[in-house]
Amino acid sequence: MTGTGTATIQIKDVNDHAPWFTDHSCVAKISENMEPNAEVLQLAAEDRDTGENAQLTFSVVSGDQEQKFYMVSHKQEQRGTLRLKKRLDYERHSEQRFNLTLKVEDLDFSSLLHCVVEVEDFNDHTPVFIPHFLSLAPLPEDVAVGTSVARLVASDSDSGQNSEFTYSLLEESDPEGLFSIDKSGVLSVTQPLDRERTPQHHLVVIATDHGVPPLTGSATVQLPLLDVNDNGPEFEAAYLPVVFENVVGPQVVKLNQTSTLLHAVDRDSPENGPPFHFTISSEYRHINDFYLQDNLNGTASLTALRTFDRERQKEFLIPIVMSDSGRPSRTVTSTLTVTIGDQNDHAHAAGEKNIFINSHRGRMPTTVLGKVFSPDPDDWDNKTYVFEGHVPSYFILNKRTGFLIIKENAPPGTYHFQVRVSDGIWPDAVSTVAVHVRELRDEAIYNSGSLRLADITAKEFIELRGKHRSRYDLLVDFLSEMLSVPPDGINVFSLMDVRERMLDVRFAVHAAESFLRAERMHGYLAAHKQKLQSFLQVSVLQVRVDECPGSECAGSGGCTSELKVRDTPTVVDCGTMSLVSVTVESTAVCSCTGRDQSHQSCAAYPRNPCFNGSVCVDTQHGYRCQCPAQLEGPECQQNRRSFHGNGYAWFPPMTPCFESHVSLEFITDVADGLLLYSGPLAQLQAWDHEDFMALELVDGTPTLKINHGSGTVVLQLPSNVNVADRRWHRLDVRSNSKEVRFTLDRCSGAAVMEMEGLGTWLTTEDHSTCEVTGVTPNTDRHLNMSQVLQLGGVNEDIPYIYPQLQHKHFTGCIRNLVVDSKLYDLGSPADSQSSSPGCPATDSSCVNMGFPSCGRRGRCHGEWGSFSCQCVPGYTGHGCEEGELASCFYLNTRVSHLCRGFTWIL
Repeated sequence: MTGTGTATIQIKDVNDHAPWFTDHSCVAKISENMEPNAEVLQLAAEDRDTGENAQLTFSVVSGDQEQKFYMVSHKQEQRGTLRLKKRLDYERHSEQRFNLTLKVEDLDFSSLLHCVVEVEDFNDHTPVFIPHFLSLAPLPEDVAVGTSVARLVASDSDSGQNSEFTYSLLEESDPEGLFSIDKSGVLSVTQPLDRERTPQHHLVVIATDHGVPPLTGSATVQLPLLDVNDNGPEFEAAYLPVVFENVVGPQVVKLNQTSTLLHAVDRDSPENGPPFHFTISSEYRHINDFYLQDNLNGTASLTALRTFDRERQKEFLIPIVMSDSGRPSRTVTSTLTVTIGDQNDHAHAAGEKNIFINSHRGRMPTTVLGKVFSPDPDDWDNKTYVFEGHVPSYFILNKRTGFLIIKENAPPGTYHFQVRVSDGIWPDAVSTVAVHVRELRDEAIYNSGSLRLADITAKEFIELRGKHRSRYDLLVDFLSEMLSVPPDGINVFSLMDVRERMLDVRFAVHAAESFLRAERMHGYLAAHKQKLQSFLQVSVLQVRVDECPGSECAGSGGCTSELKVRDTPTVVDCGTMSLVSVTVESTAVCSCTGRDQSHQSCAAYPRNPCFNGSVCVDTQHGYRCQCPAQLEGPECQQNRRSFHGNGYAWFPPMTPCFESHVSLEFITDVADGLLLYSGPLAQLQAWDHEDFMALELVDGTPTLKINHGSGTVVLQLPSNVNVADRRWHRLDVRSNSKEVRFTLDRCSGAAVMEMEGLGTWLTTEDHSTCEVTGVTPNTDRHLNMSQVLQLGGVNEDIPYIYPQLQHKHFTGCIRNLVVDSKLYDLGSPADSQSSSPGCPATDSSCVNMGFPSCGRRGRCHGEWGSFSCQCVPGYTGHGCEEGELASCFYLNTRVSHLCRGFTWIL
């Protein structure tokens, strides 16, 4: 009998395999600033045994004499972590690299692994100067610029770029930049030194290493300066001596309220200072009027030798020569101003004063108008001022000073009153005052002319010059004669001292119930500039004040001058006359206004933005202009003007942007003519720029002449081009800094060549017959034009022969003059002759027996003897009277959709 059974035999592991590292080599890089217990690297090992025979222990067995590392064993995972036990210091050579032997072991066996740990330097040491304080020998204050005064060297225990550094000076220790230090540590003088300003310098030299983050070290250099006798004596105080008139000399002059002694000081050191020596310059023309006593103790006394009269001379400027005791001695001359004191030895008289007030929009704050005029040779009198008789309630008088004040918002009109003036000694005098209050409307300001004058102030402009009339009166007379208007129609309403001895004058001229346009005044003034300068005896810097030539707008799109009217008036008082000016400031605006402007509400504009009296209407997207049918411009501009062969029309100056685009259209049957000229109106001086642009027709060929101020370039289309053909043509002038492009009819007639390519059509155009380009010479890059724009001819009644031009007039019509997106209004020029709005030669074609040729559903484009109708969508026919369906035209394989709109040409 037999049977079967299953026996399970378990084999117990015997530790018969040694563990081994899975990596054959081991390299790690760590920074010396690693924190203790931070992980350096992880190692893994394997053991074919199991159970407790496979539990592995890791350790460092050699190469770590100072026990900087230790290992953590993860027995179950058979891996170990090498960690840092103590901080490292790269600056110790023994701690820059460690050759460690690592061991992994089980209960009976072990294996070894060689591991290299490289330590990287960390920027943990600052640069150090030895010594950190350096005291230098004194240096003469007149030491030459560039002299080396010391060399400093710093050291750094770090390595590599952490031990490389740059030298500099702490700005606070050398705020004026008198010294510099180069990369090798040499300290040098870079600006002249002055002991009297800084007798000793304490320079802090900084060494900054190139580590991340950088560290710095510093050293202080003490540098005293030796005095050089480079300063002469000076008055100890600002002496204001007074010698009263009518006192018999000699009399010792008091230099101040308590002393008759003149003292001097010297900023140099004592050995280059006192004792001082004093004398009056032998070249002084009044040397016999004063005597200066040198007291030989560093002081001097002044004696007046005669009797003085303040009304003949108010002060004496005495040159005092002073010498110090330095070697060599230094001598200087200082001016001592002796004032002749006033005594009330003359009677005051009755005076007349005219005060002209310009009240902007009828609004004016309470304002001091000036002092009541009572002529008196004496000027130190204590006078009293009181109103005499009836005085309007709008005025206040300061009894002590004589200053007259007008109250806020006094109404326009002329006010006359009297002021009694008394000084307690001489008989009273009664002066008269006339105050003329005029309301200045915005229309006057924005139609005003302007001049910029040199070497004159507002007060000098209105004051009498001895027996000569004031320049204010002379300018009024000049404008009256030049413009053929009565003097009372001229209002010089603003005098502004814009810079030292530079004056801006603004004026409005009213004639025939309206104000003259600024362009007319500026044009004639520019043409007669030399005569104006001789008449006024003053230099005219600008006719039409323009801030752009001196502005810094080169990096923007363009530049325009903008007027700003301030609420606070400006008062100019010269005794017999006061002018209360409206404060008008001109500023440069760096932008291309034609392209950059955006439509705002109607009220946002100081005057109606719509032309020719049309109505401004607010919409959601800004204002819109409601225009009569005959005005086609977006702001109701009249866009056409005709010229009859011997005339011209003046318009506002072109202010093109730096990348400019000027275009116009014209029609003519005369081969020669001048379409446009913007440039000088008088003979230029050597320092003037000759910026100009001219468009001419020469034998029927358009020609452009343009000058950016440093030379003229002439661009002419081919001679076979003839535009005197009774058809509308367009000219475009584009300028991108110095490059200029001149184009006819948008090159619509350019020859087009087509070639069929792979799945597309290739076209090229020949522009040689319709476009020319050129570059303006020399350096100037932009047009700076501030003079009037002359269209259709030039004014030959002024004394200028226009040497730039071949032709002076034009016969035909011009329309759609656009400068940088700004459409000119050609309806109301500032000045014109033999010229009229519209274009009868073409406009008449658009009217048939009193009715529009294109009816109510079309827009008529007049030609010479014909017209074309552009019908509104949905209508067609020669008069746009027929309804039509959509139609399409097909050309070869390319489709052109011309639907719901036709242009009929008759």
